[in-house]
Amino acid sequence: MLPSSEDELYRAILLMMVAYLAVAFAWEKWATGTVAGGGKTHYLTRVFDSATFSSSLLLLAGILHKPVLDLIGNVKPFLLVAGLAGCIYGLIALAPKARETASRADAKDNSRQLG
Repeated sequence: MLPSSEDELYRAILLMMVAYLAVAFAWEKWATGTVAGGGKTHYLTRVFDSATFSSSLLLLAGILHKPVLDLIGNVKPFLLVAGLAGCIYGLIALAPKARETASRADAKDNSRQLG
């Protein structure tokens, strides 16, 4: 079930990304009645979300099964993304007003995508 070769690793990434996209778009269709979203940016965001999901899942698998981590190799790009996201999250947490503004902006953006 877990990848044991480089080819299997990339097949697993592709499979997880496609499965993530299928679930995301089905869920969106069920919740909103459409998958039109916000145009190209909406779809590209979903693709990046699927890549983040699949990469993160494989990293977790690598923690539990060292051969997977060996296949992944250098994890510095993952650590860079996680570190930057953590820093931004921490900075936003310092300013409650900024959190409220960001939440309102997200809500406005989401309503624009749905409407």
